[in-house]
Order: sequence, then C-alpha cells, then structure tokens
Amino acid sequence: MSRKSVQVFDDYGRPVKGAQVFVTDAQTGSAATLTDQYGFERQQPLITDEFGAAEYYATNGLYDHEIRYAGRVRYREMNVAVGSVVSLFKGDKGDPGGPLANGNYGDVVVSDFGATMSVPVLSWITAGRVRPGTSGVVGNGTASDGAAIVAISNALPANAPLVLLSGSYRIDSNITFSRPVHFLGGRLLIANGVNVTFNGGLFALPEQIFECSGTGKVVISSRKTPMGYAEWWGAKADQTMDCLPALNAAHQALLWVQLLGGDYLISGTFKMNLGNRRVAGVGCRYVDTDAEVTRILCSDATVPIIQHGPDNQPANINAMPQGIVLENVYLGRNVAPTIASNCEGLRCRWSLHSSLKNVKAADSMVGIRYNGTVHLKVENCEAARAQAGSGAGADYFVGHYADGSGNIGAAGGNASLYLIKCVANCNLESLSTAPGSVGFKADGAFTDLFIEDPETTNFQLGLTVTGNEATGNTFSNTDCRIVHPIMDQFRHAGIYVTDIAEAGSVEIVDPYCGPNASARACIWVNSSVGAVRVSGGQLVLGGAPGCQPVLVEASDNVDVAGTIILEAGPTYPAVGLVNASNCRITPRLRNSAVTAAAAVQLSGTCSANLIAPVASGKANAYTLGIQVVGTADSRNEYGLTGIDSSCITGGGANKLTRNGVQITATGLSETNLVSGVTT
Repeated sequence: MSRKSVQVFDDYGRPVKGAQVFVTDAQTGSAATLTDQYGFERQQPLITDEFGAAEYYATNGLYDHEIRYAGRVRYREMNVAVGSVVSLFKGDKGDPGGPLANGNYGDVVVSDFGATMSVPVLSWITAGRVRPGTSGVVGNGTASDGAAIVAISNALPANAPLVLLSGSYRIDSNITFSRPVHFLGGRLLIANGVNVTFNGGLFALPEQIFECSGTGKVVISSRKTPMGYAEWWGAKADQTMDCLPALNAAHQALLWVQLLGGDYLISGTFKMNLGNRRVAGVGCRYVDTDAEVTRILCSDATVPIIQHGPDNQPANINAMPQGIVLENVYLGRNVAPTIASNCEGLRCRWSLHSSLKNVKAADSMVGIRYNGTVHLKVENCEAARAQAGSGAGADYFVGHYADGSGNIGAAGGNASLYLIKCVANCNLESLSTAPGSVGFKADGAFTDLFIEDPETTNFQLGLTVTGNEATGNTFSNTDCRIVHPIMDQFRHAGIYVTDIAEAGSVEIVDPYCGPNASARACIWVNSSVGAVRVSGGQLVLGGAPGCQPVLVEASDNVDVAGTIILEAGPTYPAVGLVNASNCRITPRLRNSAVTAAAAVQLSGTCSANLIAPVASGKANAYTLGIQVVGTADSRNEYGLTGIDSSCITGGGANKLTRNGVQITATGLSETNLVSGVTT
C-alpha cells in the first residue's frame, strides 16, 4: 500500500476545507478501494481538512481524482500514481499565465469538463512545485538549496504559492518567502545561525517540515499564519521522543501552538515565557484511551512540567508578558515526584492578563502554583494526585496554591487572581490524612483573590486561607472572596482561616461541607483580627458525629449569617466561640435525627458578640441552646427568640445557661444583654 495526498486550493491559492474528493481506478473506471494508514477502509468521498488536504492509502497503480466544492465539479486529476503528491488550483480569477489546454503536464493529465469548469488549472502549477531535480534543486539534505528555491519563488506570479514536494532541502543562508508556501512532503534543513522567514503564509499537515541546527530559526508572520503545530519541528505525540525542543521552537515561532491528541514526552520544563502566545490541546480529562486528550508527560521528577511566565521578574507590572494562554491539556509525569523538590505541575508567575482553561495537573507535589500574577483567570482546571512521592521527607499534596510571598509592586503576592470552577482531588489515602495536604491554599500577602465554585475531595484540609500577620494596619489580606466552595470528605477541616491581618477581609459565601467521620471542624477561624464573614451555605454533619460545624478561636470580627447546620453531633457544640470578640453568630440549625451538644457555646474571654441562632428539630435535639462556660463573658447580647424550646433538653429554661446557671429573664446579666422570648 502507498500513500497518496491531495490538496485543494481556491481561486486565490487558499486551501479549501470541506471539498469532496472522489477516487476512481483509472484502469477499471470503478470506485477505488481506499484505506487509512492502519489498513481500515476509508469511505468516499474524502473530505479535505482546514489545509485543503486529504490523504489515503491504496495499492500501487493509476487513479483519477474528481474534486467538488461549492456545489459543483471543479477539476479532475487523471492517471495519478499513488505515492505522488499533486496540488491543483482552480484559476478563473486573474490567472497571469492563462489556462492550460487539455493535455499531459508532468504528473497531471488535465481534462476539461466544459460548462461545469471554465478553467481547470493555472499555468504556473508546474512551475511552482519544487522537488529534487527541479531547476537546480538537489533536495538530498546535503547540498545547499536555498538559492535555487528562492529563484523558483521569485519567478512565480504574485500570490502564486510555492509547493515543496518530497525532499530534504538544506538552507545555509537567510531567506524570506513573501508568497504562500505549501509543504507536501518537503522538509527544510536550516543551518546554524540561519533564519527562514515566512511572510506570505505557511500551510502544512501536522508533520515535520523543519530541522533546525544550533540557533537556526523559523520566523513566521502571525498575520498570515497565526496557528501551527509543534510537529512541524519534529514533535510526536506517542512518547517515542523528547518533544521539549520542538515545543520550545513552536512557542517561539507561533502565536498559537495546536497540540494533537496523544502523549508528548518532555525531559524538562516547557517554558511559556512569551506574551500573546497560546498553547492548546484537544482535552484534559484522561481516563485510559490514548489520543482522546493531549498529555504532556515530564520524565524529570523534580521540576515544573510547564512554567507559565518568564524566568525572571520584570521591572514592573506593565513590563510583565501579557496574554499567555494554556488550555485543554493534561500535565503529568511518567515518574513519581520527588518529595523534597516541592515540584509543581504548573508554575504561574509574573504575567498580566493571562489565562488557564481546562488544564489538569497530575502527580506533582503542588498541582498549580500562582505567584506574582496580575489578573490571571483560571477556569475549569484540576489538580490531582494518585501516586506517592519518592525520596526523603513527609509526603504531601497541595492542589491549587495562591502563593502570596512575592512582591509585585502592589498589595499582595498576586493581584486579581480568579480561580473559577476549579477542582482538587487527592486519590491516595495516605495523602488524604497527611499534614500539609490541602485542596486550595492561599497564604501570605494575598489580595483581590476570588475563588468561585471550588471543589475538593479527600484532603486533610479542604481550603485554607492564611494571612501574613495578626496585628498591624495592613491591607495585604483584603478582598478575598470564596463563593460556593464544595468541601467533600476532608479529614481535619473543610475551610480553615487563620492570621488575617487587622485591615484584612475574607468572605465565604454559600459553603458546602460534607466531612469525613474523622474530621474536627467544617469551618474553623483561628487567630484572626481581620473581618471574616460566612454567609449562607450548608454544613451537613450526618455521617460525622465528632465534627464541629463552626469553630471561632482567638479571633475577632467573625460573622456567621444564615448558615444552615444539619445534624450537628454530640461531641462539640454546633458553633463554638473561644476567646472571641466582636462577632455576630446567627446560624440556622436543625437536628432531625441526631442528639447534639449545645447549639452555641462561648468559652474563655468572649466580649461584644451578638449571638442569635435559629435552632429547631426533634425533641431533645440539643442539650442546651446557648451555653456560656464560666463568667468571663462581657458586653454580649444573647437573642433567644429563634431557639425553639421544644428541641432543647429541659425546655425554655435551658435556652441560655451561664456558668451552669439557667438564665430565664431578659435584660442585663452583669454586662451582657439577654433579649427575646425565653420560654
């Protein structure tokens, strides 16, 4: 079986997508039997792709091609040998050389269809085709062919394409093509220090067309060729070679590198360090089937798989590269990550107005790390671990890490970082209980951090927000907004907030927590003096009787408003305040099956808090309503109306107890105010 390629162009030399190619056996006149490269039968007509190309495999012989598009027959190739490559151009618009008459023109026999085709082909079709032996071209990969190819190109009419057929053409000096160049089996061998520039458009299938030595380089006009393939530089998506050099070359030359389905093996970090560049695959949700998604697999256990941004920090924000886009790619390793390396699947830093979309980072110590970014949008991205780390040290896994340690000349280590509908999964039991395993982590000097609809499964900590100082008038922890976080099967805490600075602010909107039976707390605020607000959401404790829904510890300015707490357990009060001040606690609690401890408990020194829960449920659902441990409370207001006395053990008398004493009268109780219905 031999391969046959057909390429179809329109009146102006542009590839025609969607043209129909009918193949007939020239000897019998019947439809030919065609296959693909694997021997599977191909149905007729063949349909051309975005490059105007279609290919098939057939037994050696002569075949006729009939080309149709835009509703009619355009031209026919007669007696074409399998294994050759032929491009035909329809030419009823401004043909400088005039049409060919019926007859034999090298590889092509032209047949006029009369009224259905006014001009079959252009007269420069043969002149514009380059193969070994054409007009001084050697094409053996050793002789210098640049001057001969340029001479052929210069002799063609304006806008006529140059077609490079099978051959290896060595280029030893700088050349520039101002016309379209079509590769149909040809390959350029570019010498060290030589630039080959394409200003008129480059058209090729995703197969190797360049071999660059040393600093030999391809320069492509983005106005004519905005998108291309790493395969042009020799990449193969089959794990048979190191694709890193090809990826780097493609990223330098093209605004848009389109990756195919399959596995690209790289030996080190692929650096997306240029602005206004896009690298896109075909998908990131890999299961078991090859070529349905794009995977980049790193053979180094210690380095980032992709670096999204430059090596060195620019002088200021406006000097950062802009518009770096990565999408529809799976990032993984074919070796276990080295624990001590703290390696990332994707390292994002020092970029402006850039984005990630549908990227999955698997089997690194940190899935995706964000540091020094400005206005980075991250959508539908996933971090996952399914294999243990190697080497010395305690294994851990962080899914998404908003690292606030960088100084970018603005408040926070990242400015306007958006994580939208992103996911983190810990699929290894030993890591799900490991200290330091976190689904979403933000720490240091974060500001303008927006995490929308995050979801985590099987982590020690679902989501953590750690400020950079507990006192001092700093705005470095401001404007952190977490919307509808879904925290499933966490082993210690679902959402843990700590050390928020005095002028800091964190808002958690509509959280959902479904803890593992071993969990300690759903929402835990610790050692914070900034403002933390939890509004709405659902904390579902039915399968975790030892987990506390809300714990506020050594913190000020915490607001829990309307959060639904279902089936709180008997181990801890549903909401616990320990040494907390200036808080407002107004959750909605309901226990229909489980007998819980107190609905709200204050212990230690608690002052200037408003406590007004709404609690209902079965009889004796809560042992106490509001429980104050000791007498160190001061200037608090206890609102009792929302507590249904029928669900409190002992009835209305136990709606509020202070140091073991039932408080049944409204008004002042020392410096505290009791309000509402006490019965």
